[in-house]
Amino acid sequence: MPRLSLRAKQFASFVVILLPILGLLIYGYREADDRQVETILDDQMQTAQAVSAVVDGSFDEALTLGWALANDPVVLTLDPSQLDPYLEQLILYYPQYEQIGVVNALGDQVGTARPFPAGTQRAGLAADIPTVQQVLSTGQPVLGTVSISRLTLSPATGMGVPIRDKRGQTVGAVFVSYRLETLSRELGGVILGPQQSILLVDTVGTALFHTALSELPWEERNLSGFEPVKAALEGRPTEVRRFVSPVTGDTRMGAFTPTPKYGWVVGVTIREDVALAPVRAALRDQLLGFGAIVVLSMGLVFIFSYALLKQVRQLSDQALALGRGDLTRRVAIKTGDEIKGRTFTSPFPCRVSVPVLMCRQNGGSRMSRGTPLITDEHAS
Repeated sequence: MPRLSLRAKQFASFVVILLPILGLLIYGYREADDRQVETILDDQMQTAQAVSAVVDGSFDEALTLGWALANDPVVLTLDPSQLDPYLEQLILYYPQYEQIGVVNALGDQVGTARPFPAGTQRAGLAADIPTVQQVLSTGQPVLGTVSISRLTLSPATGMGVPIRDKRGQTVGAVFVSYRLETLSRELGGVILGPQQSILLVDTVGTALFHTALSELPWEERNLSGFEPVKAALEGRPTEVRRFVSPVTGDTRMGAFTPTPKYGWVVGVTIREDVALAPVRAALRDQLLGFGAIVVLSMGLVFIFSYALLKQVRQLSDQALALGRGDLTRRVAIKTGDEIKGRTFTSPFPCRVSVPVLMCRQNGGSRMSRGTPLITDEHAS
């Protein structure tokens, strides 16, 4: 094995002392990181649950309006000449909705709050709209999924409510479409943390909007294969420690939960680097402090080892001089410790015996065994 110098041994001993401190710093960071993640995910889930309540409440408002219109005497006439001006005035009081329309049992749009272009044929105009088809076939209210609006040519969703006659037969439907920016603002009213974002997904996995993006291409809205969304659609709220968002493309953490009543999915997410920035900043400060301690310690080790080795070299030189018979050499040890107490700092207190001197004069011839080499100069 290679032999270490005294200085190397001192450096190694300080490294051994500092390594446990570094280990404690890393352990503390891991603990703080885990606590921060747990706190953030709990906060995300609570926020998602609050947002889901707002979403259900917004859908309930549309349902209430739909039922009110379904029982309105003007709507029950199913007369376009009465319905169009009536709905055009009505929608002015509901700016959160993009469209309010009425269809008859055949799917003809007999009333609209947004005027049709001149010459538009109303017959069968709404018959192929999935929400309208479901309402007319089941006679029950239906919350639609995300689709492209024929009016705005942008993604939209809405609520359909059946119109029933006195016998309870379904004779038509009222549908109400949401204005996406209004719904997004309503959800934004929930108190969010810095750079938190809300994702709203329908019951088939199509994203309605993501508050971090002003525009979301239609081909990127299908999130039915995204595991957290799949779990939430199955009724399982999910917290995700780390994932790459299929919408924004960055690394995030978040919580996903179904809305209690309508089963849509609300996701509240935040970028991982933003969420963990406080913990990482604290670790950076601790590592800088540790680095300063290491530099200071290494400097002290260097100074201490230099001072120690200087005295050791002096003692080594003195020993070599004594071996050559030089009794005049002196060593000035000023450390004030054991090194000074164990060395010769005054004239050598003994004399070399005559046989030693004769040996040196004769060129190093052998002496008889037992001849004293050093005798006390004060001996009698």
